Amino acid sequence: MGLAAGSSSEILSIKKCELLHLDDHGALKVVAIGRVHPTDDRVVHGCPIIDGFVKVQIDRVVEGCGSTRLLPESCIYGEIELLKDAKGSFIQWPVKLIKILNKDSSQTVEPCHHFISTPYRPQFEATPADQQQAIPNERNEYQIYSYALQDDETFNQLFSENTTAEHVSFRKPTEHVHAYQHTKPVIANQPTKTVHDNQSTEPIRDCQHTKPIVAASKPSTEKIKVSKEKIKVLELLEMARSRPQNIYRLAQKVALHSEKALFTVFTSPTGMYEERVQETVEFEAVIQLCVNGWADVCFVHWFTMYLYAAGEREGLNNTAYFHPRYIEGELVSDDGDFVIDHIKKVISFHKDKQWFIAPYIAGKHWVLIILQHHPVYKTWKGYIFDSRKGKDDDDLSCYEITTLFEQAIEENMTWAKVKCRLQPNGWECGYCVMLAMYDFVIRNREHMLANKTKMVRQGEIDEFVERTLKVFISSFGDVEDEKDQ
Repeated sequence: MGLAAGSSSEILSIKKCELLHLDDHGALKVVAIGRVHPTDDRVVHGCPIIDGFVKVQIDRVVEGCGSTRLLPESCIYGEIELLKDAKGSFIQWPVKLIKILNKDSSQTVEPCHHFISTPYRPQFEATPADQQQAIPNERNEYQIYSYALQDDETFNQLFSENTTAEHVSFRKPTEHVHAYQHTKPVIANQPTKTVHDNQSTEPIRDCQHTKPIVAASKPSTEKIKVSKEKIKVLELLEMARSRPQNIYRLAQKVALHSEKALFTVFTSPTGMYEERVQETVEFEAVIQLCVNGWADVCFVHWFTMYLYAAGEREGLNNTAYFHPRYIEGELVSDDGDFVIDHIKKVISFHKDKQWFIAPYIAGKHWVLIILQHHPVYKTWKGYIFDSRKGKDDDDLSCYEITTLFEQAIEENMTWAKVKCRLQPNGWECGYCVMLAMYDFVIRNREHMLANKTKMVRQGEIDEFVERTLKVFISSFGDVEDEKDQ
């Protein structure tokens, strides 16, 4: 899809930006700093982005602007209505009210002073009749999709018909399928299966879920069209058929949750960050792990939340975490001050911690950085775990973030590259980072730093994916004990 209406240039990658808004006097002012996503990213919270808007993530709200009422197109009623509610989350924002801040590019989206004529005041109206009439067809689509995930014949028919069909737009369900809540994590009461000797299945959830609606009988699949997002899930499931059976079954379980929502929202455990933050995890990104796909930052962030909670429970947690979205490579290059500020806040908030973990993605490659603090000697040591083969151990110039760590810490700091798992191909880096984090927090950190190199094995990755997805699914409280067949 091309550029949204109203902009003169296309946004090709995530960029830092200022978000503008009209005040009560009709004047434009900057109300937040965030990141605008590429203009061909046309889905937010499971709904298509309307013309003239783009997807943005709110990183910082300007002081005094938290009570700014969002435009109706940006709201999720009952959850995100004021600007302060959107901090750390994704919303859609008028493209004409965005100014891109990118030192490497002069690209800007100029604001339009007459885009909004009056300040927004919310209107809570009943569902229009034409939308009510569309609900039965939408539910039928969900039922067929749900049945296809469990029935091979329906799956094959739906998959073959829709790979070349013109897909209908995904419409947001009439009932909320998730709820942003700023409360302590809710622990599911349902019993869960132990997945590892040292790994608890206790979920780290704040949001409520409804179980998938599954059709009681096989519905007709004649002339069925589903959204392109659901087709992607079906395509991934087709790929997962060739994977081990246990992993394929987990992919099916995750896909069932995607029938009414494309994502779920997690809230960080209390004490992990100075302020609790939310992470939107797309189910498609989770299923990608079942087919040796890319390890998305949303899932890596969820995994750090799990490790923090697990470490707290097991008394293993002398470890703090940097937010992977706040230290990613593009921000390091474009907004070093923001990254330095985040580093300082984490270190200050966790001044009693000895270890700091930073899953760092630059371009298309994940690297793990672990910082060790010696408070008595006021020294720091940084360990770099890079799974790429043939990297020069003495060359740190490619790790731009190391300079920002030094600027933020302002104390004596040394660096060392640790011999670790190596990736035989180009896709395993994210798995190597998560495996290393798990080893460090849950298993034996001294063994981790022993400088032992080995090639990561497919069986090792499969075991990790199976174990970890069981924990992820247990967050919904519906994991059933699996019996050997």
